[in-house]
Amino acid sequence: MKKSKFINLFRTLSEDDFLAFRKHLKRLHASSDIAITVFEYIRKCHAGFQDEKKLEIGYAYRKIFKEPLEANPKKRIKLLNALSDLHLCLKEFLLLNKSKDKSFESSVLWLKVLQEQELDAEFSRSAKNLQLELGKRPRRSPIDYEEGMMANYIYYNHLIHGNSSPDSTSLQQYANNLDLFYMLSRLKASCEMLNLNNLLSLDFDTSIPHLALAMIDNLQNPTEHPLLMIYRSIYQLIADHHDKSYIEAGALLNENAEKIDPSELHVIISYLHNHAASQIRQGKEEYWEKTHQLNILGLKYGVFVDNGIMSPTQFNNIINVASKVKAFDWATPFVKAQKHCLHPENREHTTQVANALISFEKGNFKTSLHTLEGIGFNNIHEAIRLKTLMVRCYYELHKDEDKIFNYCASFEVYLFRHRKSNKEPVEATLNFIRNTKLLLQRKTPKEKLLHKIENTSPVYFKGWLLEKAADYKAEFAVHKYNKRTAKQF
Repeated sequence: MKKSKFINLFRTLSEDDFLAFRKHLKRLHASSDIAITVFEYIRKCHAGFQDEKKLEIGYAYRKIFKEPLEANPKKRIKLLNALSDLHLCLKEFLLLNKSKDKSFESSVLWLKVLQEQELDAEFSRSAKNLQLELGKRPRRSPIDYEEGMMANYIYYNHLIHGNSSPDSTSLQQYANNLDLFYMLSRLKASCEMLNLNNLLSLDFDTSIPHLALAMIDNLQNPTEHPLLMIYRSIYQLIADHHDKSYIEAGALLNENAEKIDPSELHVIISYLHNHAASQIRQGKEEYWEKTHQLNILGLKYGVFVDNGIMSPTQFNNIINVASKVKAFDWATPFVKAQKHCLHPENREHTTQVANALISFEKGNFKTSLHTLEGIGFNNIHEAIRLKTLMVRCYYELHKDEDKIFNYCASFEVYLFRHRKSNKEPVEATLNFIRNTKLLLQRKTPKEKLLHKIENTSPVYFKGWLLEKAADYKAEFAVHKYNKRTAKQF
């Protein structure tokens, strides 16, 4: 019952929509006694639908109909039919609301009604008004380009099938909007394909047709389409990984951020983040500051918060970067002011990690380690963040070297198990661990170690490794470690 279509859809309703649907159900479907009875039972479970027992079909049937289902299993269909009826009622309610919300979809639906009723004059006026209205709106997302193309198509298609004389202006507007929509959609698809190829080595054709590139490069007024031009730069960035493309894309983004929808801005910033992270793994420390500025831009336009919630990973990515560039006066207030954006279930855990990151970069290694101890992790990226921080804390505090070495060895085992699906981050972490172990073993001559770290790529924390290697003294002693402990993680 928990996986029924009705409950899956019902659980997405806001509190206001939930109350409005209840009124709708009682007003328009008052005669559906069984459906309303089932609804009244389900609505009491609305807060998260977490009670598995109450949503078990046998238990629910007994509570709703005051008789056991086991006595006659065929009665099960009565409850299932009620759930199906409720799903249709909720679908009707949501579609009715959509038809009244003055959205593009509601306008198109009304045009369809006018067309079917053969009210040509009213259809023509409404289609023209929609075309003019969308023509005045800024194009902040791909949806805006799609709607502009559709509005022009609807109006022009009506003209060529009506009694009106040919309208060359409308035809040209439709063609122009069709071209713009095609260019942006093709660019976005190619960016995503190329990105997936880079991350997962998938066999996509990542090239953009020469016609599409020529159309983009020959736009008469490119400044009128900042989103299109930014994606042109993003595509080039993903294709060539050059700093020049990153700088160009960043400049366009800074200049036009307010003209772009936040959801689309998030996608663009994510592409820039991916490039910056890759460059950091190559040892280009200057990208920490570039990433911090990107984060400040993203926060300004609210791109990292979805329905009032920021993910723990995003929150600590922001803190990690700010701490790396020593922006403590910015990072510490951020944690206090923005922790309310974290879901209550992971708020404490996430702020603990954030405070540990800040403490470490301030040089408070003991505080950082104390904060980290006992914190678990949910995925490979959290593991990398926490475990590499633990290793550096141990090293800075001159903890027992056998303990650090064993910790590194067990971490390697964990990383090897996740190497296939997270190739570059895992490889960069493995290289960090390998170089840390060389520091611990003290067998490698200093100059040779410095050279090795400098030329290792990808690698996390290259600056930290070089700093430790600068104070390093080789002892040429073979380091021993506990193999049994190293197998545990």
